Amino acid sequence: MKLRRVIFHPLTVFCVAVSVTLIFATLIVVCSHGRRDFFSLYYIAPIGVPFIAFLFERVEQRQNLPRSVFLIDALTLGVAFARAVIPIPFLSGHSLFLTYALLTTSTTVVRLTCLLVMAQVLYLKLFIWNDFGVFGGIALGVIASALLRIGRGRFLSNK
Repeated sequence: MKLRRVIFHPLTVFCVAVSVTLIFATLIVVCSHGRRDFFSLYYIAPIGVPFIAFLFERVEQRQNLPRSVFLIDALTLGVAFARAVIPIPFLSGHSLFLTYALLTTSTTVVRLTCLLVMAQVLYLKLFIWNDFGVFGGIALGVIASALLRIGRGRFLSNK
């Protein structure tokens, strides 16, 4: 029980999330082969922190959550990840995941890191790239989180 408190302590979660993200960023720099890799460094790497923190929260709460939550998580994360390799019009995978995580989690680490990375995503997408797909991601994230809340209340007894 004491080990569980250490593993899921907010400082541990934050340090692990930042460490894994820094390892990814280091690998990007070491294996860099041009501008596209630099894009991975400044745009893709930062989302690793809230993503890993999100995973920690879901693992910690796994026994208290109905299966419907994990199904909605899988579908939402699947679409967000698919967006990285499949051009889905009017949709940002980053904003989809960040909105969903922000609205469906309760830990400060996840929420604060989501807000920080969302600020970066909004800035880059709207002011640098003129990419309004960020709003599609936010809308779909809100819909997915609403479905999760419905599923959580409706299927709570069907763990």
